[in-house]
Amino acid sequence: MAIDTVRLRSPYISEDLAHTVEQFCTLREGKEIKTNDILYSFTSGTLKGTWDNRISITVKREDWETVRGITSLVPSKPYLVIEGSVHKLFLGHNVYGGPINFQSSMEVFIELISRMLDAKLPDYDIWRVKRIDWAEVYVLVPEAIKAYFRGIRNVTFPRRKVHKYGLESIYSPGTTTTVKIYHKGPEFKKHDYARVKKQSPDDVINLQDEANKRLRVEVEIHSKKLKADFNREPLVKDITDEYLINIHDEEIYKLLKEGKSEMKVVRDNEEVSGRLHIHHKPSTARRLYGLWLQFVTLGEDVVKDTMPKSSFYRDRNLLKDAGVSWNNANVFVKDNTEPLLPSDFIPVRTDPRFCTIRLNDVDIRANHL
Repeated sequence: MAIDTVRLRSPYISEDLAHTVEQFCTLREGKEIKTNDILYSFTSGTLKGTWDNRISITVKREDWETVRGITSLVPSKPYLVIEGSVHKLFLGHNVYGGPINFQSSMEVFIELISRMLDAKLPDYDIWRVKRIDWAEVYVLVPEAIKAYFRGIRNVTFPRRKVHKYGLESIYSPGTTTTVKIYHKGPEFKKHDYARVKKQSPDDVINLQDEANKRLRVEVEIHSKKLKADFNREPLVKDITDEYLINIHDEEIYKLLKEGKSEMKVVRDNEEVSGRLHIHHKPSTARRLYGLWLQFVTLGEDVVKDTMPKSSFYRDRNLLKDAGVSWNNANVFVKDNTEPLLPSDFIPVRTDPRFCTIRLNDVDIRANHL
């Protein structure tokens, strides 16, 4: 588990500070003095995507105001909006070793940017939080990751589209959160390899090898979700890691429909049939087994259109409650070959493939302050 991209909004600032930031951030690159390697870059525009390694710092002079029930943008005192990957700022990459302890990480994040700007920014704890990405990573061989995506091709998310990109990623955008599951190897090669090679030619091959073995499960938490949970835009001092983890787990469960039950998840043809007959009378077990087969072969969306809604949700919940999964399911007769993807794999923190390498606040402070 780790923090990646964040978007923060400062309290109102002076015009002098706003001018200093504007002068600095049209586009500046920080360089390590001895090697002249690019360590970080700033832009006054928006980032191109979650893979963009720059830090966006924007001066705003308009704010939302509600008068007689009508909300509109009006002139205001200046304030800053800062967005960037905390993980990449601290380590130069986000393959592994990301930061935890949100409040401590934001303290270092704001202090580092203050030093780069050579300007005193407002205290970190009173910045408003507009977005946080929380990511968790699992170590599997590359072919197992491909097998995993092959097995979850039919996943759905309530009231959202799920976009599938071959055997590399799944992306489900929403107004409150966005869920992404992707193979880190191809993403690192496309967006980070050339940059890291220029900075650290001795490290880039190792990083690519590590990225090739990592399945990344990420949830973007948007401003709408944060406002709903706190009845306002929360401050940095309001956000805890426990809060972020709970949202991550809930959103991933909505997509995969597995991982909450303490029972061992079953997905093999024979094991599913056996589990259902243990938990239900024969007629119910047979009905649920037939539904499971349809989920595996046709997908939830197709099956949903053929059943009354009440029956669909009732029976789907019975499958989930029994610890039955239709992701990466085997509906065929078992053979004796070793599967590429472990049959018990679920992207939850209790899985033995969960990557536990993390930066704690002591590491962050020692290396950056």
